[in-house]
Amino acid sequence: MAPRKSGTKAKANMAQPTLSFQHRKPSASSKKGLSSTSSLNRHNSSASLDPAGSDTEVTPENQPSTRSQRRKPASDKKIAPHGALEAAAADTLENKGKRQALDVNDKRWEGVKRAAQVEMGHMKPIHAGPETNDIHHVLRVFDLTSSYGPCVGISRLQRWERAKKWGLNPPEEIKEILLTEQGQDQDDYRENVLHTWLG
Repeated sequence: MAPRKSGTKAKANMAQPTLSFQHRKPSASSKKGLSSTSSLNRHNSSASLDPAGSDTEVTPENQPSTRSQRRKPASDKKIAPHGALEAAAADTLENKGKRQALDVNDKRWEGVKRAAQVEMGHMKPIHAGPETNDIHHVLRVFDLTSSYGPCVGISRLQRWERAKKWGLNPPEEIKEILLTEQGQDQDDYRENVLHTWLG
């Protein structure tokens, strides 16, 4: 049996009422007239007491009339002086000579090497080649671990700093590796694994 069509009474109950929006654009002349009279009324009705106690009327010259005049100028914002930026750049150049060289066989990296092996399931990495070492594997695992946030479009050191800022507790050894001379100068240490594929 086919369904029966409902009557008009049911349709009337289901109809959505139209909403009446009062759409009216203010004209320029009415807006201009309103703002000039309201500002005049505001200035004429405001009064203040001076320290002697006598009533004096506040004039528009003494009081800012618009919001933009009450704001502080943008030049009051604290901006790092140009000399501070130059000092930071000079400090970086000084530290460039003092940076450590990366020792792949250093005992400091044993903990992160073991953690990377566990993460890879104790299997030999398929991307391993003659030019890669254990540090490359550690950094690759760091890149592909989602627990430190996305790695696309950001260097490894920036990602480590962002993860630290977010409270994700990235390994300190990764930062130490990235702050070495090779970690700063060589792309295969500095940039994430997707940098060459996507960049």
